Amino acid sequence: MQPFDLIMIVVLVLFLLLIPLILVRCVKDLYDHEGSTGAGSGGIVGMMVEMDRIVNPSSEHVTEAKEVETQEEEIGGD
Repeated sequence: MQPFDLIMIVVLVLFLLLIPLILVRCVKDLYDHEGSTGAGSGGIVGMMVEMDRIVNPSSEHVTEAKEVETQEEEIGGD
């Protein structure tokens, strides 16, 4: 048996042992929702609020936008 054959056998055995362990850990992590506080959904909530402001502009949003525009005009006019 040549050294290359021995190295390939070792690599194959390690591959066959490690891949199932990695897959089990990934699947376990995928379905492990215990202790999840929902902190990752903050970005989604923020995007939904901004989309709501764009799609359904209420009077509050419109007045806020007008205030920002007037402030920008004042800064640009100085």
